Formats: sequence, structure tokens, C-alpha cells
Amino acid sequence: MKKSLFCLIVAAATISAASANVLDLSYSVNPGNGGLYDYSFTLSVDPTTTLNSGDSWSWIIFGDSVSSTSPINDFALTSAPPGPFNYGLTGTSGLHNGPTFIYNSQDQIAYWVPVNHADTLTWTGTSATELTQGNLLYSELISTNGQATDSFAVATQSVPAPSGILALTFGLAGLAFLKSRAR
Repeated sequence: MKKSLFCLIVAAATISAASANVLDLSYSVNPGNGGLYDYSFTLSVDPTTTLNSGDSWSWIIFGDSVSSTSPINDFALTSAPPGPFNYGLTGTSGLHNGPTFIYNSQDQIAYWVPVNHADTLTWTGTSATELTQGNLLYSELISTNGQATDSFAVATQSVPAPSGILALTFGLAGLAFLKSRAR
């Protein structure tokens, strides 16, 4: 009985810790041209995070890897750098490793200062590696106002809604039917 209760408490704590991100990173990945994969990212403040005026984050690493080369170390932006990070993409190495947003065009540390939970940062790019759900980690290493940071959090891969796939399937079937009737 004690062992079962202990396992239940550990499982609940693990689930709670896993859902307690400060920021949320979601992404989609699709096959692109030339053997590359097209990525689209959206960073937002987790709805459970208390957001105070002036809270900000920087040194945002995606495709993060613990003490080893990032799985998407070849990531190349295809969009403008997001928000205040107009210097572009840099890299981090050491304990954290991956494509990084940290500087502005004056080569100073830049901070994302979301005004509310609806604010987001978005960017797109390509990599030769496809990272599926559970394999893309992210971190933000600097925050202000005593706000927490995430370290090696798991990004959420967006997948098409089943209703969208169903609508596409019926649409294509309808076109095939019309084409066959026209003959």
C-alpha cells in the first residue's frame, strides 16, 4: 500500500512538473525542398504563468541539447528574426546547445517583453533533421523581475486537426468524382 501511494505521488509530481512551463513553444514541421524540413515556431507565455508588467525573457534556445550538438544545429531562418532579436540567430554551446535568440542589432542582449498572454514570437526556418513530438527541447536562460525560466522543456508539435484532414479528404474525393463524371 505504501509503495503504491509513493508511486502515485511521484507520478503526480512528475505530471505537475511537466506541465509547469513558464513559456510554451509549439512548432510544426513539414517536408520541404532539397531534403530539408520546414519548421514554424510560436513562443507564448504559458496561461498558468503570472505575468507582471515588465516581465521579460532572453537567451532563448530551441532544438536545445544537454551537453551535445543540437539535433538542428544546421537550422537556417527563412523569416525575419522574431521581435526584439533582430540581430538574427546565434548559437549556444556548453551545457545548453542549439540555435539561439539573444541579441539585438546593436549586439546587446535583447529581451522579449510580452504585454499579455496573447503576445507571441513567431519564426520559420529549415533543417535537414525532422524532430517529432517529444524530441525538440527549448530553454530560456535569462529572465527579469524574478520570473522563472524553462530549462530543457519539451516543445509541443502542432498537428493538423482531424476535421481539417477529413475536410481535405472529402474535398479531394469530390474533385475526383466530378472529374470522373465529366468524362
